[in-house]
Amino acid sequence: DNTEKKEVALVGEEEVGNNNGVTLNTDVNLFADPYSSISKERTMTKDSRFLSFVLKEISDRFNTAIKTAKKVPSDERPYEHIYTARGEIAQLLESISSFSLCGSSQEEICEEKSYRDSCVLRLDNMLGEFHVQTEETSSGCKHFEKVIELYDSGEPLCIYSAAVFQDAFNKMGFVWAERKDLEKALEMLHTAEDIYKRIKKEEMAPWTRNELVPVKSNEERVTAFEDVYTHTLFFLAQCYGQLNQPHKSAFHVQQTLVRQYETNQFENLEWALNLAALSQYYLSENAPKEARQCLACAQAVVDKTVSEKEKRKHLMKQQEKDKQDNEPV
Repeated sequence: DNTEKKEVALVGEEEVGNNNGVTLNTDVNLFADPYSSISKERTMTKDSRFLSFVLKEISDRFNTAIKTAKKVPSDERPYEHIYTARGEIAQLLESISSFSLCGSSQEEICEEKSYRDSCVLRLDNMLGEFHVQTEETSSGCKHFEKVIELYDSGEPLCIYSAAVFQDAFNKMGFVWAERKDLEKALEMLHTAEDIYKRIKKEEMAPWTRNELVPVKSNEERVTAFEDVYTHTLFFLAQCYGQLNQPHKSAFHVQQTLVRQYETNQFENLEWALNLAALSQYYLSENAPKEARQCLACAQAVVDKTVSEKEKRKHLMKQQEKDKQDNEPV
């Protein structure tokens, strides 16, 4: 059923386990070359002092903060849960940043530093999003900027941090679009797109943006960064539309809709309306074949939606009838 809606991953869904029962993804050797793609033959062969610190001192507090941030807000204090989670994440960031590295070799110290730095990036990125959610965008941008300032397109991508860079540039693109600086927004979004293409080219399965320890499967990681790229395409479509570049906007709209359909992450009627609107663009460009294809796909989704509603309605009526028939006289 390609029209069934799936839930989109929320911030912090990737919770780390505690030191008593964490299930690590053993597809990756934490101390293998961090710039290589993940291989299923690799297993975690060394104990990491920093990983132990995260499991013992960070993971439970991190999970609690994430759960707090996902609570249903109250009408009187709509941001109180975000403030609480943000304060806890800020303390964790300080603890991780001040962790002293040591190892039996310089290579091991460098590996632990790469891992620790990626945790710092993740927490800064999360703090940036929390500030944006509480309408403190300027403060949020300071955290996003700490992340993107460390990105170097000339350096190899690291499996620990690639997805964090992708997400941070995406969020900054959205912020600049909200500020109506569309050229700056495009710069950020195209960098996010470049990172995505580099990840694909190198066949990486980078740790997800909130994955402090390796608990996700490679399939889950690929799904996560593909979902972020779908958002990149959507934001690009919006920016080009506002810049009165309909051809580029339509291209990115089409790519967004295709990816939403393939991953079942869409609302049926809204998706159909967007596709119908895209058909009008193709008509204006004298491309009737493409316009008809858009309308046919939109109609098919609408028809299936109506059919499913009728089936549910019929089922409810039948259940009510059965209930009445079974009632004692």
